[in-house]
Amino acid sequence: MKYYCITLAETPERTEHAQAQAAKHGIDLDFIYGIFGKEMQIKSEIPMHTDYFVNRGVTALVLSWHIAWQIAWREGHEEFVIFEDDFILPDNFSERWEKIRSEIPDWCDLVYLNSCCTTEKPAKKETENLWEIKYPLCTAAIWHRRRAIPTLQKYTRPANTPVDILLEWYALPHLRTLTVVPHFVSQATQEGKMPSTIQM
Repeated sequence: MKYYCITLAETPERTEHAQAQAAKHGIDLDFIYGIFGKEMQIKSEIPMHTDYFVNRGVTALVLSWHIAWQIAWREGHEEFVIFEDDFILPDNFSERWEKIRSEIPDWCDLVYLNSCCTTEKPAKKETENLWEIKYPLCTAAIWHRRRAIPTLQKYTRPANTPVDILLEWYALPHLRTLTVVPHFVSQATQEGKMPSTIQM
């Protein structure tokens, strides 16, 4: 199993947080250094809707996910997890992850290990831990099969919308996706434990 983590050279405290989380559970993270939108002055020229434009950090995160998918494709791992650098693992991570992995069916392309905004959406229980939900948000931790990468790259463009919403609207309808319920991995920024200053 390969584990990647999207982070930024400009935010070493977030990288250190991710490394500490991984080290607690013996996970070897391969850090993928993404694009810091504010410093690079990246700005979407296409509104998300009507006249609303997302900020530079949102656009840069989409591009950073594309970098991660391209690296994963090139390296050829048949299954892998991509974390964002604010992830929090549970104390029983190794034991529970082994159980969840054993439940993933062959037809599944993605598993959301962290999610939000799912309670009002159509859902069907597949296994003890996995549900088919159309569709989850949040991208702190997603398990992938390699075969999903071309579809993800094709349908998450242009980078004028948050990456989780691009996935929800355009990519996930073309993939078979399951979600861990209740969520398995937490997100520090979502819980107010870490500032989200990169989203500027």
